[in-house]
Amino acid sequence: MWFVVGLHATPPLEHESKFCSSSKFVCSPVEIQNDPLPRRGIAFASDNQGFYYCHELPEAILDRKPHEVRYHRFGDPIDRDSLLISVPRTEGSRMILTSDSVNLGVLLAHGKGAEAKVDLYIASRTSDLLWRPILLDKTLPYSPFLHNGRVYAISFREEPNGKIVELQEDGSEGETLDPALNPRINYLRLAEDRLYVSYKIAFALVIHCWTFDGEFLGVLPQQPEGSFALLASSTGRSGTLFFSHESFSQPPSILHYDRPSSSYIPWALPASTPYGDRQRVERINYPSKDGTSIPMWLVSLKTTDRRKPQPAILTGYGAAGVSMTPRFSVLVTVMLELGCVFALPNIRGGSEFGSGWHEAARRRNRQVAYDDFLAAAEWLSENNVTRPEQLGIFGGSNAGLLVAVAMTQRPDLFAAVLCLAPILDMVRYEKFGDARKWMSEHGTVDDPDEFHALYAYSPYHRVVEHQNYPATLFVTGDKDGQCDPAHTRKMAARLQNRDAQSNPILVDYNRERGHSAVLPLSVRIEALTRRIAFLCKELGVSIEEEEGK
Repeated sequence: MWFVVGLHATPPLEHESKFCSSSKFVCSPVEIQNDPLPRRGIAFASDNQGFYYCHELPEAILDRKPHEVRYHRFGDPIDRDSLLISVPRTEGSRMILTSDSVNLGVLLAHGKGAEAKVDLYIASRTSDLLWRPILLDKTLPYSPFLHNGRVYAISFREEPNGKIVELQEDGSEGETLDPALNPRINYLRLAEDRLYVSYKIAFALVIHCWTFDGEFLGVLPQQPEGSFALLASSTGRSGTLFFSHESFSQPPSILHYDRPSSSYIPWALPASTPYGDRQRVERINYPSKDGTSIPMWLVSLKTTDRRKPQPAILTGYGAAGVSMTPRFSVLVTVMLELGCVFALPNIRGGSEFGSGWHEAARRRNRQVAYDDFLAAAEWLSENNVTRPEQLGIFGGSNAGLLVAVAMTQRPDLFAAVLCLAPILDMVRYEKFGDARKWMSEHGTVDDPDEFHALYAYSPYHRVVEHQNYPATLFVTGDKDGQCDPAHTRKMAARLQNRDAQSNPILVDYNRERGHSAVLPLSVRIEALTRRIAFLCKELGVSIEEEEGK
């Protein structure tokens, strides 16, 4: 299932690994008179005397109270806020407030599993806020947005890679602003009278600029190497275009695009020093089980002796159309500093090469992604990069499932498995928490063919009594509504209670841990330290103490 967030459709899978480029809607609560305001949209009134907001307090979700949009006038008590619209809440439904200079808009995502829908209601700022429906029960992914009194949408109905269309009063699609291209639309942002559309082409972010009359204004200059993403604009009234940037060696920073000079200028840089002058980044291709050529990054320090096998860590994702691009990770950086090699293959299930790359490993074809990942591990050993007794794999959320599948299908290839916030019982995954929304990605046991595919790779059901599986550290917590901790509890118990298991099976469990990294920094540092210590011990990585300590 896809939720409409801001101006683009975003995949639901999120996890703790920094090597996941799925988008998130993140906004810290603001407090006015001790009342925490919600996280699903805010719009200032045209007279600047107050603001509109989507009222989504936690107790409203728990008690199934209706979705609400309210108006707060500056200086008034919060309990005097006006109710503007109320919509019944259903299981898993989400409401988001959006706006432009003319209208307010309410987006409501609802439904179950692959049948998720979106509604759009708009109201003029100059009237008595009479809401009228523009879209009802539109199948996701479908991303409407407002601009200067007109309604547009990224439509995937007839074009799997997406196209941008103007919507009529009845919700029907009118003129197309940009022609459908082969790459899938990645992001869409507004800046004054211009529309910026980004596409992933051969691991580079290509950004096209258009007017709202459909005139093509050209392509923005090439960006710095690494992961480059357009940042959200709430209204599009600002002429400044902001970007996030990071790489294997560069922590996240924010740049802005200077239109007169056609250049990217730093706006907020990290305090830490880049590691680029110390790292060696290579790009190789290896054959998967079916002969498909899969690209993979190899990262190491320039001082690491690559003439002989070294300890190595490997991760991937391979689902939900998530593209794996160079990103900064503290865990990876520390392991590199200790002499390890880091490998990141672009396995199928992502969208690095368009929607076809995603579809190749979707639903009953999920084993394709796992074959790609196992082939990467085989290539690393066969080409003397590492050896199985020196190779660790890690990943979270869907990547947690990935490494658990790899561990149960080819335990001989790995020495250590770091499995964060996973789903592991694929026969029952739909019955845990919010996992029903992933049916469009993984399939459902209600379909006989998909049941057999799910059962065939389900890690929980692949455990055999006679096998000593690699040392494994599971990480989960009670607050994870995306990947229920019951998966980890069941899997750990099944692995531990066998005579053949001599390698350690550990669980790092925190009652306050959820699916995203939102715990206090001190807690996260301690947890990261345990993960690094686990990998070092199992991969034989020595940690030399500095003299005098």
